[in-house]
Amino acid sequence: MHFHWNALIYFREAAQKKSMRKAAESLDITPSAVNRQIIKLEAQMKCQLFERSAEGVSLTAAGETFYRYVQQTHHGMERMLSEIEDLRGIRRGHVTIACEEGLGKDFLPRVIASFSEQYPGVSFSIKVTDMPSITEGVAQGEYDIGLAFDPLPHPQVQRRKQVSVSIGVVMLPAHRLSMRKSLRLADLVGEPLIIPDGGYAIRQMLDRQFANESSKPLSMRVESNSFETINALVKMGMGSAVRTRVGILGELERSELVFVPLTDAGMHTDTIAICTKRRRPLPVAPSILIERLISGLSVLAG
Repeated sequence: MHFHWNALIYFREAAQKKSMRKAAESLDITPSAVNRQIIKLEAQMKCQLFERSAEGVSLTAAGETFYRYVQQTHHGMERMLSEIEDLRGIRRGHVTIACEEGLGKDFLPRVIASFSEQYPGVSFSIKVTDMPSITEGVAQGEYDIGLAFDPLPHPQVQRRKQVSVSIGVVMLPAHRLSMRKSLRLADLVGEPLIIPDGGYAIRQMLDRQFANESSKPLSMRVESNSFETINALVKMGMGSAVRTRVGILGELERSELVFVPLTDAGMHTDTIAICTKRRRPLPVAPSILIERLISGLSVLAG
């Protein structure tokens, strides 16, 4: 059931002043306006909220119950308005975020830097960790926001937004395949590859691709649980890496590395998700940041 906000204000004032006239004086409106709104409330509730007399008004039993609801609603609204005012006034706010390594290198810092220009009073706690820890931390309320690749389902975690991002091959600009518009895994046979270890979705995709294909295995030169290490090895000419663009946006913009997407079925996309705890209302600062993250993810999509 939905109630008109002004009607709740008029009801609350009349209950506190025990008089329609005094409520009207306090609100700087006519007594008839207060009375009309309360009559509408009583019709909506299908019960009498006030006992009326020449001395004023008093709450009925139903009115007492409704008054408690109105008080809770009013206090909740005041807290919400206070949080918004704090954010507008650039006074305070704190956001706790957990993300995977690649997202913590370039995507998240770019969004936070832009956000902080508008809201410099908001502070952040950022934890770079693996996907299972992100999911569990969000579920336990340890983090306001989680950013992860293809997070596992959890009954206490909801995906506020998710996008698919291309998986491809990252290489030096001088590499013989760097001018290709797209690649297939078959093109990489014999190439020294630097790949994530088994804890990452990309490695699991690779393992599935070659589970029944022993005739043309890929040549793994290095595996690592660190995308920073993988990037450094690619730059040193140790081989090419299978990964997404996330975490190397700066290198791609500076033409230090080249990204060529893979087109193999079951291998061409990975999923990035913004996660929050289910049924947990977030304060204003993380709620607005989520809007910025959703907008930023659109740049990575595809």
